[in-house]
Amino acid sequence: MELYNTETGRREPLRSVEDSRSNRPITIYACGITPYDRPHLGHAATAIRCAVLRRFLKLLGYSVTFVQNVTDIDDKIVNRAKQRGEDPAVIATRYTEEYQLEMLLLGVPVPDREPRVTEHLATIIRYIEKLINGGHAYQVTSGDIYFSIASAPAYGKLAGHDTTQLLSGTRAPVRKEKKHALDFVLWKSNADPIGTFDSPWGRGRPGWHTECCAMSNSILGDTLDIHCGGLDLLFPHHENELVQAECHNHAPFVRSWFHLGLMLIDGVKMSKSEGNVVTIQDARERWGIPLIVYNILSVHYRSPINVREKIFEERLNNLVDLFWFDHQVAALAKVHHTTEEKRGHLADGAARDILESDEVHADELRSRCIDALSNDLNTPLVLAAMHEAVQRGIVLLSNPLRHLAALVALRKQLRIFGETLLLFPPSYSFERVYSDASQVVKRRYQESGTSSEMLTLGELHELLEKRDSLRAVRRFPEADALRHRIAQAGITCLDGSPRRWRFSTVGGKEES
Repeated sequence: MELYNTETGRREPLRSVEDSRSNRPITIYACGITPYDRPHLGHAATAIRCAVLRRFLKLLGYSVTFVQNVTDIDDKIVNRAKQRGEDPAVIATRYTEEYQLEMLLLGVPVPDREPRVTEHLATIIRYIEKLINGGHAYQVTSGDIYFSIASAPAYGKLAGHDTTQLLSGTRAPVRKEKKHALDFVLWKSNADPIGTFDSPWGRGRPGWHTECCAMSNSILGDTLDIHCGGLDLLFPHHENELVQAECHNHAPFVRSWFHLGLMLIDGVKMSKSEGNVVTIQDARERWGIPLIVYNILSVHYRSPINVREKIFEERLNNLVDLFWFDHQVAALAKVHHTTEEKRGHLADGAARDILESDEVHADELRSRCIDALSNDLNTPLVLAAMHEAVQRGIVLLSNPLRHLAALVALRKQLRIFGETLLLFPPSYSFERVYSDASQVVKRRYQESGTSSEMLTLGELHELLEKRDSLRAVRRFPEADALRHRIAQAGITCLDGSPRRWRFSTVGGKEES
């Protein structure tokens, strides 16, 4: 597998041949949340893309150790606590638990370790002490401890800039007590009893950049295989992590930097200052979980994700087709008691060659998905391959008994890669996806000023059956009236296809 490494600016094999032969787990560290407010769609995007990486590596047979921290003490948490008259620990716990619940709903696997800063203060303090003793950090009169970038000639290599260029991009005023404008704080001295802790340098709390490298090194060792995080963390956070760790350990800090594109809302970066933050709960209630995941993964992980209602609608049918096909084949297999023995029975005689030749679709899908994910985790190509496979599968459903083995094989591969991509979250069925999609279509009609009728899945099937019966006896005006009624629910009838219907993609009008 190859991943793009931000530090080198090129795609590189994840492991050498020697490393691959060893049984050592691949170690991955991801920058987690600072829980001072509700989890938002950017948190979901990071978690989903990191989860896909983890699941694919495991699909390839690798053992993976995944660590994601929680910065449960920070200036933002302390300020929020003071505003509300609460303990910072209460604020941090509340939003951490909400985040964990949202991850559970999204189907994101729990990290192998989830260290919290407040539980690793002794480790962080020892880390700072070693940097001071090594001549890489110093204390100023205010009590703060700073890292000295003059002690690290390679500073700036991750961002790809020298210190002069980096300095020109800074906005905050430089504190006169620092030796260099880019020196960054390792320990913030503060006598306030709220949100501070004892240390050899007095009360205070650790600097953000130190927390991550201290915890990741203590759990995963001096060198991490992969470090994940948003592109907005590249500088200064990851740059400062890297320089501390390499001065502390005298070893490379990260083999591959896995940076993720930013979250945009209608083309504008999502941020509290812009007032355009979308919480995960709001997104779930508006679009449903599978459609959120599908849209996030429709964009390559290194590119920005632009959240727009129209984009969600455009991809709606692809997701519904996937769940519909999965549901149809599962039901078909259940009815016909498809087991290995049954499959062998069906393959007897002249049908054997047809069944075996049809299974090429499943093999092709697997090959395309593995190739796409092995080449810098290209999830858009995987979704395209899955969509094409579903369309082929729909054709096979025109003669389901003849192609039963092929359909089951294709569904199996779609499930494998759909689950790798988190497209089948817990508690989701085809019925629920249909309900979510109906709500999306209804809202689009309402917002365009067009009235619409909501149909349950059972009502839709009943109307379709009735329409087919009318067409069979050539009562076309009555059949057309039913087609029009179905269209009022934003659904287009598909004559001559096993699929039979799809959601309309034109607001307030039937598809031609």
